[in-house]
Amino acid sequence: MHEGSARLKVSLDLPYPVDIARTCGEIRQYITDRVSHLTGLRIDDLTVSVQRLVSSESLRRGRAE
Repeated sequence: MHEGSARLKVSLDLPYPVDIARTCGEIRQYITDRVSHLTGLRIDDLTVSVQRLVSSESLRRGRAE
């Protein structure tokens, strides 16, 4: 955080199959909007890293295999 702005990094698992670019863009926009709304901070940089692609069933059970 610096002078009213922040840099964020998020790592996550995504279900397979998925459009990775579109999904990461949607996640980036959602997080930027929510953090700005909740904190009043401007988000200068948000990095979204996909750790792995997992079956949808694994995500429904709440854990990746």
